[in-house]
Amino acid sequence: MQILPEGAVRDWARSRHVREPRGGELFEVRTNLEIGCWYLAQGIREYRDYDDCAALALIRYNAGPARAAAWKPATRNGKADIRIASTKRYVDKVMPRYRKYQRERERPEK
Repeated sequence: MQILPEGAVRDWARSRHVREPRGGELFEVRTNLEIGCWYLAQGIREYRDYDDCAALALIRYNAGPARAAAWKPATRNGKADIRIASTKRYVDKVMPRYRKYQRERERPEK
């Protein structure tokens, strides 16, 4: 996962009261996934009251918390106003996969 030392890594370490992983440690699978998933989950928690919660969490993960806050919809059921093309492409690529996963997860087993 893409995790930045001055963002997700620092925030994760502070929340866990541990030393910040550095350099090659950030590429260790367990560490990388733990921090990346934690950071994404933080966005989901932050925007849980929005209908577009998953998209806002992805925006926060990809473009940062300040941009996610600036681009969030005015109402809880509105759509985010993504102003960077690469972030829009990222969200547009991930969200259909997320929705597909959600539908498959909700299907009763046979």
